[in-house]
Amino acid sequence: MITRAQALGTWILIVLMLVLAAGQSWGTFLVADSAGGGSLGISGFSGFPVIGTLIALQTVTILATLLVRPIVIRIVAGLLVPFMIWNFIDVLVSAESKVRETFVRVIAEQTGVMQDVSSSEFLLASSSSWFPWVYLGAVAMNIGFLCSIAALPLKSKAVASAEKDRDLPEDLWGNQK
Repeated sequence: MITRAQALGTWILIVLMLVLAAGQSWGTFLVADSAGGGSLGISGFSGFPVIGTLIALQTVTILATLLVRPIVIRIVAGLLVPFMIWNFIDVLVSAESKVRETFVRVIAEQTGVMQDVSSSEFLLASSSSWFPWVYLGAVAMNIGFLCSIAALPLKSKAVASAEKDRDLPEDLWGNQK
């Protein structure tokens, strides 16, 4: 059985891993000078705006759990699992296409040229990174952690100290006579 503090610490670390992986460039595009030139990186947050919402939801939940009982932590963790599974499947199935669509949208905003014409005219080279896979690994860890929190009872430090007090004799001085 893990303690509430251990659970919150682990949860914070996993959420930080999600933030770091989603914030990196999932695709890099070399753009022609007529579209502003240079390279354009598309992060997971740009390609999948829901990632930011899910991370913010978990952050708020972590902060709220500091004020509530462990059973509430278990319930909320269980409620977050389906959303994270949906996000995992969404990123797994459509990471490349969403990053590409985001690039087309950004180029269209910069140049005024719409849709596939913008990508074919202004794109010189593109490369994808391995950060979507890092993010998927972090999401898988997050799902496993949330499932374990939802299924396993959390032990509070106050309960642990109360159990130790019960083992002590009622009168310490009386036992030494």
